[in-house]
Amino acid sequence: CITGTAECVLTAENLNRIYNAGFGVFTHPVYGCPQVYTL
Repeated sequence: CITGTAECVLTAENLNRIYNAGFGVFTHPVYGCPQVYTL
C-alpha cells in the first residue's frame, strides 16, 4: 500500500509500476496539484 500526500503518491514511477503503462506527472500551474497524463 502506498500512502502519503497526493504529491508523494502520484509520481510517474508509482503509476507506471502499478498500472504497467507510461505516465507523466506535472504540477498544475494554477491549482498546484499533481496532473497525470499518459505517454
